[in-house]
Amino acid sequence: MNDKRKTKAQLIEEISDLRLIVSKLAASKGDAAFTVADHGESAIETAAADKSDIRTTVQWWESESRHRALVEQSVDAIYILQDGRYELVNPAWEHLLGYSREEALNPRFDFMQIVADESRALIKGRRRAVETGLPVPLRYEFKAVTAGGKILDLEVSTSYITWHGRPATQGLYHDITQRKRAKQAVLQSEQRFRDLFEGSPDAIFVHARDGSLMDVNPAACHLHGMTRDELMEKNVANLVPLELADSALEYLGELFEEGSGYSEGKSLRVDGGHVPIELRARRIEYNNTPAILMHAHDITNRKRLEEQLSHSQKMEAVGRLAGGVAHDFNNLMTVIVGHAEFGLQQTTECNQCHNEFRQIDQAAQQAGDLVAQLLSFSRRQVLDLKVIDLNETVRRLADLLERVLGPNIRLSKLLDSEISAVYADSNQIQQVLMNVALNARDAMPTGGELTFRTRSFEADDEFLGLAYLDASPGTATNSRQFVEIMVSDTGEGMDAETLSRIFDPFFTTKPLGKGTGLGLAVMYGIVKQHGGAVKVESEVGRGSTFRIYFPAAGVSSTSGAGDAKPSTLPRGGETILVVEDQEIVRKVSVRILEGLGYRVLQAESGHQAIEVFLREKDGIDLAVMDVIMPGMDGLETYRELSATKPRLPVIFVTGFAVESRLAELDHIMESEPCAVLPKPFNKRDLAMKVRQILDSA
Repeated sequence: MNDKRKTKAQLIEEISDLRLIVSKLAASKGDAAFTVADHGESAIETAAADKSDIRTTVQWWESESRHRALVEQSVDAIYILQDGRYELVNPAWEHLLGYSREEALNPRFDFMQIVADESRALIKGRRRAVETGLPVPLRYEFKAVTAGGKILDLEVSTSYITWHGRPATQGLYHDITQRKRAKQAVLQSEQRFRDLFEGSPDAIFVHARDGSLMDVNPAACHLHGMTRDELMEKNVANLVPLELADSALEYLGELFEEGSGYSEGKSLRVDGGHVPIELRARRIEYNNTPAILMHAHDITNRKRLEEQLSHSQKMEAVGRLAGGVAHDFNNLMTVIVGHAEFGLQQTTECNQCHNEFRQIDQAAQQAGDLVAQLLSFSRRQVLDLKVIDLNETVRRLADLLERVLGPNIRLSKLLDSEISAVYADSNQIQQVLMNVALNARDAMPTGGELTFRTRSFEADDEFLGLAYLDASPGTATNSRQFVEIMVSDTGEGMDAETLSRIFDPFFTTKPLGKGTGLGLAVMYGIVKQHGGAVKVESEVGRGSTFRIYFPAAGVSSTSGAGDAKPSTLPRGGETILVVEDQEIVRKVSVRILEGLGYRVLQAESGHQAIEVFLREKDGIDLAVMDVIMPGMDGLETYRELSATKPRLPVIFVTGFAVESRLAELDHIMESEPCAVLPKPFNKRDLAMKVRQILDSA
């Protein structure tokens, strides 16, 4: 008989087994919440009264056992919180927060003990919301503090339950400290990148493979003269001059293949202008997409400096050539001038030969002027440096220019009364201003205005660093004090190509026969030789402005009209030693001096001069010697002679200044009775210079 009903004895036995299971479970868990005492034996006995509920009760305890095991073994911290007190915590909670279960379940342990200061307002706000019946998120984050004082970021998942007949909160803490730190690090890294990206002075582009733009920075917008929205609509082919569009796309493809690259190119501005740029690029991942990060640096200033350096080097090379030619040419011109004068002395004005000698003399003088221009351009002209007032130089030149410029050009002078003096050759400075003024006159064929303006100023570091400023040693006593002469005209102006070549020798835009192309080149050379600089600004139809800078001398200026030339040449009877390696030049010098009554000794080299001097030293009153000689030059020779006879008067004759010896020559001229006579010279030049030195010795 299969009777489903059980006897009372069987029921009592099953209840006893259930009590044993519950007791063991309570003993193993150590949790009063699960003891028979807490739940009451009456529950079991009530179940036993209806044997149909016994299996249900056993299944409930089995489910509770499995749940307890999951809670105890969970890697996340699980808790039950009621009235601000913990009623249940698992081992993971103990491990996470550093408190023992006994500490956590102690009635004196307040939940707020684990809440960090910066999260207390959040937790209190949630409590007030719950108490007033307002909804609160079941998932939130807060900062907790462990028993050891460590701050943790916890993510909380909660649910509301009934615990022992009263409302409670069951929750799970998940430690997200590392995740938060990683996220914060990513955010900080992104912010640093964004700060660098946005604040970079270089234009930065992020290009996709098809050339479209994925991102740009403000400098890129400035480079192209567009807003960000306008620029983002462009392709790399739209950002370069039309003739470079295909090569730009091709280059971008190469960057994707090679990974990085460097090049120089041009960026196209919205106004149609071109900006020279230097490009550095590399392949990156941008928003999980392959891209090219490209830095574009504006190299306009660098290109300008390179052009100025190239121009300076070119001018220096041409100057050396001109100086070398001028040296030999001056020797020949000295002979031609000398013999022309000899011929004039020996013929009368009615003689046909006299007129021919005069033509030779005039042509020689013109040739000498041309050589002087070449030397000025090459910065090898021998300068007669004095402290001068540039205002006075401008005033004297203006009187001459008013007759040269013509009635349709108005001349204005705006001169600073407090201008500093400069150490310069007044005649050469007048040549500079004259060349600029004549150039301006030709640029104003229908008339206009020519303005001279002067001022003193203290140069800043930017000015002193300009490539066009190439001061020569010894010309300035104060390296930061400068004087500016500004010459402006209202003429036709110049385009960029013409402006880039105006200082090139023999370059001219004038018709054949109207100019040599040396005027501005000579001006440039003179200014450079004075340790100054030239800056030119010009636009077609808007005139030109030449800014000419000279270092200030730092002392008061002196000016005068100069000494008038005497009608007769001074003579003498002293003994003069002429040292010249060029025989034809030496013979001219000897003949001139002997014709003036002097006793003349001669030598063709420095070594021979020393031999002659040692024989005649007590009788030699003056040495006239060439600076440039093979073997022992004039300065070395004079050093040897003056060692034997200190303060021996000397005249150095030279076709051009030798830069490597200028400092030594200046030193001799400061301490000894010394003068410089430039070639080519005539009889009057030599006679006056000889008498001047002999009388001052």
